[in-house]
Amino acid sequence: MYRDSSFIGVIANNTSVTVLYAQVIFLPSMLIGGLMMPTNALPESITSFGRLLPTTYAMDAYQALVENGQHSFNPMISLGILILCGVISFILSGYLFRLDNNNTSKSKNKLWALGALIPFILGTVFL
Repeated sequence: MYRDSSFIGVIANNTSVTVLYAQVIFLPSMLIGGLMMPTNALPESITSFGRLLPTTYAMDAYQALVENGQHSFNPMISLGILILCGVISFILSGYLFRLDNNNTSKSKNKLWALGALIPFILGTVFL
């Protein structure tokens, strides 16, 4: 979820837009990602879309831990995807943000923040 909030912070221009983006991103993450209901209870089309969300991988790893092996795919792959997303997000935040009042450099394109989605896109394609 930290990736979603960082992404919202990058693209939102003011607080009212931030709330709207949060509802558009966080609610599907909770509903489709497996927090509210198990992903195996959802239709296949929604389940494959849910693989674009980090909660799907977090809940899959959690279920493998709690339910002794009942998971959709390898929990190590889930953890690897989540860690890779965290590393990419950390690197992108260092590239995109400069917290300095005297900073006169040109602002960078906010679309670079979408790079944090790369592990989830690869997980959707290959899992």
